Amino acid sequence: MKIARFYIAAALIVALILSCAVTVSFAESSNVKVTVDGKSVTFNNDLGYPYIDNNGRTMVPFRAVANFMTGVNVDWYNEAREAIFAKKGTIVLSSGESYTVFVMVHFPIGSVNEWVYFYSVNDNTNAVTNSYHRLVGMDTASVIKNSRTYAPIRYLAEALGYTVGWDDQTRTVIINKPSGNWATAVVTKESNYGTTRVDSQSKGQTYAGEFMRWYYPGVNYGLTVKGRENIGSTYGYLYSITSPEYKGKLYLMVSDKGEFWYSTDDGLNYSRMELD
Repeated sequence: MKIARFYIAAALIVALILSCAVTVSFAESSNVKVTVDGKSVTFNNDLGYPYIDNNGRTMVPFRAVANFMTGVNVDWYNEAREAIFAKKGTIVLSSGESYTVFVMVHFPIGSVNEWVYFYSVNDNTNAVTNSYHRLVGMDTASVIKNSRTYAPIRYLAEALGYTVGWDDQTRTVIINKPSGNWATAVVTKESNYGTTRVDSQSKGQTYAGEFMRWYYPGVNYGLTVKGRENIGSTYGYLYSITSPEYKGKLYLMVSDKGEFWYSTDDGLNYSRMELD
């Protein structure tokens, strides 16, 4: 399976913007400011300016994010029509072991769902220590305005481990990076979500549909519920999918903690989706 394509965004930092625009309703707020760790962020005509949408959320031009959130790479996945933000860091233990921590956040245009991918690997053994997806419901959606992609800054910053505040008097979004090591802070934050993220068949089906929307953008596929499944001690919800890439069906299991496992041989042998 073309796993590398599924995670193509992780390797890129150059943003590509759609030439077509969608019609959106917004309240223009040219006097909205953004600060990061007390320093003002500069916007310009080329990047675009932040504004407050009709849901009261501050929207920022996604190409500008890399300029004020250190180490955050930005990308545009044209086929799936979504803005993508990625950041990684390293944790070194007193034992000498080191871990690479990676967070990737997807904002599909027009969707009120934010798609967060968390991944960590032991650098000494190359063993994956964590790999899951988390679907976060929002009260607004990413949009394209004046041929620029805008994303809600609060949801983005918080997904990447930053804290976000708002000063109503000065109309300023106040962003602060976590204290200490970024990767350590993100691991601590993610652990607070608990181990169960997919707790129903309907939620599992939403995750499976989001996976297909990303992996096979624009393709009509058939998804059939197969029920509960387990791979050793890993439990999840199983679906069969009419895959354009294979003859027959692709079997996709969404684990209780948001992992994707797939099989092409009638569900007999599964592999976990990981960064290639």
